[in-house]
Amino acid sequence: MIYWIRFLGYYIYGLLFSNYYEKHQKDWKEEHVCEFTILPYDLDLNLHLNNAQYLSFLELTRFDMFIKHGNIFKKTNELNYGWVIAGTSFQFRRSVQLFEKLRIHTRFISADERFMYFTHDCYVKKKFIGRGIARICAIDRNNSKGGVITMDRFFKEVFGIEDRMNNEKLEERFKMTKESFGKKQFLSNNDSTLLLDKDVGKMMMSECNEYDSNNEEYLNRVNSFVFHHETMKESAVN
Repeated sequence: MIYWIRFLGYYIYGLLFSNYYEKHQKDWKEEHVCEFTILPYDLDLNLHLNNAQYLSFLELTRFDMFIKHGNIFKKTNELNYGWVIAGTSFQFRRSVQLFEKLRIHTRFISADERFMYFTHDCYVKKKFIGRGIARICAIDRNNSKGGVITMDRFFKEVFGIEDRMNNEKLEERFKMTKESFGKKQFLSNNDSTLLLDKDVGKMMMSECNEYDSNNEEYLNRVNSFVFHHETMKESAVN
């Protein structure tokens, strides 16, 4: 119930201020920061933030990002597109207590043929709480079967970017494919082991310098996330 109240609040806010953010939009590649105050109904029996509630906050953060970045909310509404989460992962480091403010830093980190990948770094003040990765696909509500929209089509219709895979102005991390994510090898770097794609490893390194010092780590995490999905097998139930 509380989730729906929060979600409807963001949705109404998006509708009311869509014209404002169309004129004052941030770049869709820019980091988004959103903050939530932890209230009593967010707690579990240990009296800290419930682990399931983290995923709700990540979803609301992405929604807020779509409203304020790249005019995504307004454009997808006009096109009658929807969003489906295709996978998520979260690693917990510390707990969050009642009335503390959870600050979430969200980045659109990569894209392949069908999915967009987002990373979420969570903090209370300067204290690192945990990190999540989410894989999102867009669906066409005009299609009765709700077909998944390719990223080539999404980038063209929402971001105005033609020919995603061959666009020289677009960073390589947004031109990934399932195959490029899948060509993995473990490379030894001093005494540590890094998970890198032999074909896109150099791209990861260059993107790291171009975008953020954590980019290599984020992309490695996305690589691992995709690999886990591709190797997951459904279990039969007797």
